Amino acid sequence: MVPSDFSGQRKTVSIVVPVFNRLEYTRRCIDALVQYPGDPPCELIVVDNASTDGTAAYLEQRGDTLVTVTLQENRGFACACNQGAGVATGEYVLFLNNDTQVGPQWLSPLVATLEDDSVGLVGSRLVYPDGGIQHAGVIMVQRKDQGRLFFDHVFRHVDAQASCVLTPCEFQAVTGACFLVRRQEFSALQGFDEAYWNGVEDIDFCLRLREAGKRVVYQPASLVVHDESQSGAERFSGTDQNNQLFARKWRQKLVPDFIVAHDEVKVGPAGVVQGYGSDAADVEGAILAFARKSYL
Repeated sequence: MVPSDFSGQRKTVSIVVPVFNRLEYTRRCIDALVQYPGDPPCELIVVDNASTDGTAAYLEQRGDTLVTVTLQENRGFACACNQGAGVATGEYVLFLNNDTQVGPQWLSPLVATLEDDSVGLVGSRLVYPDGGIQHAGVIMVQRKDQGRLFFDHVFRHVDAQASCVLTPCEFQAVTGACFLVRRQEFSALQGFDEAYWNGVEDIDFCLRLREAGKRVVYQPASLVVHDESQSGAERFSGTDQNNQLFARKWRQKLVPDFIVAHDEVKVGPAGVVQGYGSDAADVEGAILAFARKSYL
């Protein structure tokens, strides 16, 4: 992943890693990327949100393996990602949290999925260090009893090798902790909405991309370990603001995947939570069973 190795070559994937403190996670993330650089060729861009814990010095030491973008103040996840994408040279941009660890063959399944022009964005199967699922797609759930519609990771904590999480599926959204998008399409939508603070900007972007006519896909063949929400207190400081902004933007347009009413969970009208080919019914049935278990 050394930039000089790519002299005269097109950098096909630009990996953008936003960081704010938590140097131990950044070091581990970069070490994994160097060990498993991915295929096709990549460049690594780390955006430092004004860290104060030695991150800047570490990134300077690793200058031979990455490009560093340094912000003068902590401007949050959305802004950092947009800044990184702004200097990217790859055909694709891969956004990756610094509390992740990639492994063998983590990148090529994502790139292969985007060879289908109808797909605009693809996300990975993310697992906790204990082997349970952290992310296998995002579902939209309407709760009639509470009069609200919210989103959640489906199959959270299910075993990472369970059959229900091993089939590629289309969703309305996937997590921004690790997803791949074409750089031109990301730019055309003006990137992440920087009005969000460290949350929901990824869901918002997925929905905007779908409005533009593209599909959002979960690709389990790409496996990444994710500790989740390790950036400190800043991570959740904007939760209420984020939820209010999301509701204002999407309340009238968002369509549920599942509807919870009294003692029943039924499939909603969104119609995108589905597997490919003969696995479609099995996958939707498994997700419906999970929804019943989780929300009733």
